[in-house]
Amino acid sequence: MKRNHLSSIRSCYEFVGRARLRMDIATFSRLSLQELPSPCRAFLYAVLELNRGRTTHALAFLQKAKEESSKAGEVAYVLFIEGMVLLTSGEPVRAIALYKTCAESCKGSGDKSLRFDALLLLSSIYMALGEPEMAKPYEKEAALIMPRAMLKKRGSRELERPPL
Repeated sequence: MKRNHLSSIRSCYEFVGRARLRMDIATFSRLSLQELPSPCRAFLYAVLELNRGRTTHALAFLQKAKEESSKAGEVAYVLFIEGMVLLTSGEPVRAIALYKTCAESCKGSGDKSLRFDALLLLSSIYMALGEPEMAKPYEKEAALIMPRAMLKKRGSRELERPPL
């Protein structure tokens, strides 16, 4: 593995596979953890613990990553994973607050891809809670920010923008 391959929380997020967020111990053990910045290590440990179902440990590592990250754009990725942990723990209302903060942070930093993911999760959570009217604005906003080409690439046809 190249030395600078995982130099930011964003690169770690992309490494673990965006929406799948899978990491097993075999993949984890091949990483040169001592060469990674501390926030990256904490983030990767959090994803590993999430995959192990150890949500309390995952949240502790995410808190460490959040405290040590110096960039607002990096914190958005931590908030995104923290929301996943809360969803896994059966706390959708707390996850909603994190995804709203994540989406706003991404709006400021220009990270359309993560913002799209956060908005879709907000829509999905509200739908799961039986609040489709709360879900619609997030779904529409996601459809407006993500180009159709990316949606096709991701395999999502239901959110494509209609032709103008």
